[in-house]
Amino acid sequence: MAARLAEPRMVLGILALWLLLHAVLRLLSGPTLGMDDAEQALSAQAWSWGYRTEQPPLFTWLLLLLEPVLGVGHVPITVLRYLFLGSCCLAYWQAARLWLGDDERAAVAVLALPAMYTFGWYAQVDLTHSTVLATAVAILLWLAARLARRQSYLDYLLLGVTLGLGVLGKWNFALAGLALVLTGLVLPELRRVVLHPGTLLAATVALLIVLPNAWWLLGHKSVGDAGTAVLVRGTRSQLASLGDLAVAALAFAQPWLVLAAILFLPSLRRCRQEQVAWPAVRVLGTYVATALLLHALLVLPFGGVNYSERWMIGPLLPLPILFAAFLAPQHLPIGRWLVALAVLVTITLGLRIAIPLAGGDACLGKCRTLYPFDAIAGGLRQAGFQDGTVVVGGLHLGGNLRVRMPDSRLVETSAPPGVFGPPTGNGQCLLAWISLEPGTPPPPELLEGAQAKLGIDPELPARRGTVTAAFPGAVERRLSVGYLLFEQPNGECR
Repeated sequence: MAARLAEPRMVLGILALWLLLHAVLRLLSGPTLGMDDAEQALSAQAWSWGYRTEQPPLFTWLLLLLEPVLGVGHVPITVLRYLFLGSCCLAYWQAARLWLGDDERAAVAVLALPAMYTFGWYAQVDLTHSTVLATAVAILLWLAARLARRQSYLDYLLLGVTLGLGVLGKWNFALAGLALVLTGLVLPELRRVVLHPGTLLAATVALLIVLPNAWWLLGHKSVGDAGTAVLVRGTRSQLASLGDLAVAALAFAQPWLVLAAILFLPSLRRCRQEQVAWPAVRVLGTYVATALLLHALLVLPFGGVNYSERWMIGPLLPLPILFAAFLAPQHLPIGRWLVALAVLVTITLGLRIAIPLAGGDACLGKCRTLYPFDAIAGGLRQAGFQDGTVVVGGLHLGGNLRVRMPDSRLVETSAPPGVFGPPTGNGQCLLAWISLEPGTPPPPELLEGAQAKLGIDPELPARRGTVTAAFPGAVERRLSVGYLLFEQPNGECR
C-alpha cells in the first residue's frame, strides 16, 4: 500500500490537487489583496533595477511580464504564486528522492509541506517573496544532492543561476547559500564539491545576476542601513531577538512535527541503524545547524532582529527530509498520513471560506483581505477623481487602489523616487490615506514625502474629504480613507 501511494503520479497528483484547490479559491474570493500582494501590485508599474530597499525585485519583474496578458490584480499574482509553490514541491520531492534513496520516504517528506503552517496557510493567503525563497531553497537542496554524487559544470551553472535568482527573490537566501558552502567545507566528503573549479563558475554567475540590483540598492542606502531596514522592526534586545528566533524555529514546523511524531512513531522505532539515510542526516543536519547559527549571528551587527517563521524557510526547509531519514522504509503509514493531511487541508480551506462569510465584525485582527476597497475607490471617483497620480503613504492602500485605478499612476512615498514610472499625462493629483477617524488630516510623513519626491505644493486649492465604507457583512466595522484632491497637476503629481 505504501509503495503504491508513494508512486510519483500519486504524490504529484495529491500536491497538484492541494495547490489547485487553494488557487481556485483565491481566484474566486475577489480582487482585494493582502499586504504582500498589494506591495507587488503597487510596484509592478514600471521596470526598475529595484523597487524597495527592504525587498528584492524578482517577483515584481515576473509580475510585469504577466500583467499585459492577465491584467492588473489578483489573477497574475495568484498564477505566479502557485507556479512558485508548484515548482517548490517538485524540486523538494526530487531532492528528497536523491537524499533518501527511495520514493516512500521521499513521499513522506514532500507531503509534510501542506501540514506546515507556512505552506499550508500563510503561503496561500499572503506570501510572495517567501514563495521564491522556498522554491530557491528546494532547488538548492536538489542541486546539492546532485553535486554530492557527480560534479558536473552544468549543475554548477544551475547552482549559480539559483543562487543569483534566489537572492533576487529574498535577501536572506544568501544565508542559505553561505550555509551550504560552509557545510561543504566542514564535511570531508563534500569538500571536493566546494573546492571544484565549478564553484568559481557558480559564484561568477550568481554575482553577475545580483550585481545590477545590488548597485541600485547601494545607490539608495549603505549596506548597514539596508540591512537595518530589512532586519530590524522596533526596538528589541539581542537576547529577546534570539528568543524570537527560537520561537520562530519551533513554530515553523507545526503542526506537521507533532502529527508526524505521533503517526510515524512505530516507523521511527522499527528503523534499524543501517536503514537510516546517513548522508542526508550528516549533510542536511550540518546545513540546518549552520544556517540557524548564521541567522542567530545577525544580532551581533544589527541588534534586535525581527525573526519570523517565514524566515525559517531557509534554514529549516530540510527538516521533513531529515525526519524521513530515520523512518523504516517498509513500515510507513502513508495512508494514515494522507487522511490526517486531508483533514488539515479541509480545515484550512473551510477557514478561508468561512472568514469572509462571517463578515467584518466577526473577523479578528486586521483582516486586510476584507477591506472594502471597491466602495472606497468608487467613493473617490464620486468625489471627483478621474485619472492622474494617486499618492499614498501605505503599501496596502496603494496596491489595492492600483487594482481599481489601473489607468492612474500610484506612488507610495516611502519608496525611492522614480520606481513607479513617470507621470502618464496631465491629470489630477490625489493624496489618499487610511484615516482612523473621518476628517483626520493627512499624515505629516505623507505630505513631506509628496513634497520631497513629487514637488507637491500643499497650499494650492484642493478638495478635502473622507470616504467611508463598511466591511463586507459588517454592521459596525468600517474603513475610512481621507483624501486631498488637486483638480490640476501639482508638481510631478499629475
